[in-house]
Amino acid sequence: MASFNAIVVAFCVAGLTLVFALAYNIGGTAEETRAMKMGAITRTRMESARERLTLCLNSKRDAENGRVNKETIKTFLQNTNDLLATENKMFKEQNQEGLKLQQECVKHLDDLREEYTGTKVTNSSEAMEHFEEERHRLVAAIARANSTREVSREKLRRLLMAYRLEVESLSKVLGERQQKRARTARQRIGSAGCDPLHPYSIMMDAGSTGSRTHVIEFKSDEGRLVLKGEVFEQLKPGLSSYGDDAEGAAKSLVPLMEAAVKAVPLDRQKCTSIALKATAGLRLLGDVKSRAILKAVRALFAKYPFAVGPNAVEVMDGKDEGPFAWLTVNFLLGNLEANKKTAAILDLGGGSTQIVFQPDAGELLHDAPEENLYKATIRGVNVHAYQHSYLGLGLKEAGKSILKVGAATPDADFPCLPPGHEEKVDAVVVKNTKPADFAACAAIVSRHVIRRDDSCTHPPCAFNGVFQPNLASTFSGDIYAFSYFYDRMEDFLPPSGVVTVGAFKETGTKICAGEEEPYKAKNLGSMCMDFSFLYSLLSHGYGLGDDRKLVVAKKINGAETAWSLGASLIAMS
Repeated sequence: MASFNAIVVAFCVAGLTLVFALAYNIGGTAEETRAMKMGAITRTRMESARERLTLCLNSKRDAENGRVNKETIKTFLQNTNDLLATENKMFKEQNQEGLKLQQECVKHLDDLREEYTGTKVTNSSEAMEHFEEERHRLVAAIARANSTREVSREKLRRLLMAYRLEVESLSKVLGERQQKRARTARQRIGSAGCDPLHPYSIMMDAGSTGSRTHVIEFKSDEGRLVLKGEVFEQLKPGLSSYGDDAEGAAKSLVPLMEAAVKAVPLDRQKCTSIALKATAGLRLLGDVKSRAILKAVRALFAKYPFAVGPNAVEVMDGKDEGPFAWLTVNFLLGNLEANKKTAAILDLGGGSTQIVFQPDAGELLHDAPEENLYKATIRGVNVHAYQHSYLGLGLKEAGKSILKVGAATPDADFPCLPPGHEEKVDAVVVKNTKPADFAACAAIVSRHVIRRDDSCTHPPCAFNGVFQPNLASTFSGDIYAFSYFYDRMEDFLPPSGVVTVGAFKETGTKICAGEEEPYKAKNLGSMCMDFSFLYSLLSHGYGLGDDRKLVVAKKINGAETAWSLGASLIAMS
């Protein structure tokens, strides 16, 4: 049922996008006859769009009331065929872009026909993913309509807005159904003799540079969920490195699956939920390849005894990665209690970097953009924090951007590389014949990658035009930095893990000059560039002074400082 309605709505959205594209890509001359013709065409599109809206409204009501049957499907197919035939006859020769969108529309119809005839079974979570993609396309169409002044386009914009409201409403209906199925699955687990006071959870982190599994064991302590232990395993490369080889990507996880089987007692395995959340690597890989990999992973999970929920394997929204890590850190520190001050987190992956914190004065977030807010209720405590995920500013992706700066002047020495080291960027060789220069490299990063002078549409902004209260002046608590912050500083950390921002500059300066053990007289590779980026991100990007202290950690109380535990907490709340 959910799959059918997802395809119905996706089809209606694609159809309306077609209507919008055809109506406003026909031309724009000032000739009176041309204008009249365009007006008539627009009215035709409007009538067609209204018919589609009515169809979607009816489908939505049927979905809510559980009345979708074969007759409804037949009627939908017939009406849609008639509309497509009419539009194809009228506009086939007028607009190539419109024709392309119409062909997509026909494909949706074919998918629906396969669903109706039973020749194809669509996974409900895949249908929801596809539904969300179509919804984003609709939002983009609304944005384009918002940028115009013509009255006729304003009318169509309003119709698009009506569509969006109905689409989002149906999305909520479908989402509630998936949640109901998830609750039913949990009830089945509970009735299977599982101990709710001693649960396990398996969370896999499919990052851009590697895959990791966290087998988390909880226990109940006076009604509260507390961490009892964790088994952590990791391997390289990441799923995204397999590209078109979806089966190979899934098979790479077998060692992690076997580790999970060993870590969870046999009598608890059927009660233990497993999930995989992919992060920046798969986001950057593209929709077609990433969906193929996720499908192969679902098939792998089905071969093991663990409980696999409807949304167990997915690309995690970039907005969730940072907040989940923030929940992990503060759960491990015991800060998720009423009236306790929480720590800030700085998480640096290979493809993206995240920042999450609660300003000392909560009112600083009253006017914050919705996309920069994180709200949740954990153990009865409401949390309200600032968050942002910078896609493309993980250590590896940022390194590519830095090297592109060097590729722009290939004949000049590039100070971010050690002498004699070469890197290729789009067939251009970037090299350096002189000693690496930390200050010069950090200046390049600050000028071209972490840009504080970008236009700020919603002040205050930190860098690259992103809204953020000033971390240095609005937050006085502890700051935890991990992932690549830890990996690069590991050899230079004191036992406490507490260092200043200035320590990144001091260490980076010595590494670039070849004066710091254990890198002295060794091939530095990207280490000089990496430290230049780390320091620029902290000082130039987040505005932290050299004397600001950070806790650079991989674990807290024996548990990994990763988003996986936070994701498990949300799932188990």
